[in-house]
Amino acid sequence: MNCKEFKKKLPLYLDGDINPDKKTELDTHLESCIECSLLYKKVSGSLFQLQPKKEVSEQPFYYTRLKQKILNQVEKKSFIDNILYKKSLQLTAYFASIVIAVFIGILIGSSSDKVQYSDINYDSKDYLKSYMEYQYLNDFERENKENILLTDTIN
Repeated sequence: MNCKEFKKKLPLYLDGDINPDKKTELDTHLESCIECSLLYKKVSGSLFQLQPKKEVSEQPFYYTRLKQKILNQVEKKSFIDNILYKKSLQLTAYFASIVIAVFIGILIGSSSDKVQYSDINYDSKDYLKSYMEYQYLNDFERENKENILLTDTIN
């Protein structure tokens, strides 16, 4: 028997609807031909996967036990506990944000490199100039490169 005939008769062989003489002939061909034996293994494995699975028997009290477990988990946290928990988290967040804001305000207010308006010498006649220096930043004093260029051009 050749491979072409075996491939034609393979479905009948797998179903078992073949006469015993042909079956022995196909068995001997399977033992001798590697390609056909691989094909037989693949097709029989695929057919095995397609067979219906065993039905799982239904457990009579599964639904009631599952429902009871869900109810037990829900009942652990009461409504009042949830409200108190949310309120305490909210109060903690507010308090932390106030503390952070005060800390940042202190850091901004404590910069020592600018002249305080209260430190201005009132004996000088140029109140307007001192007020301007306090209110507006002098960009040229802050940037060293520009200050150097200005002093070089003036000198």
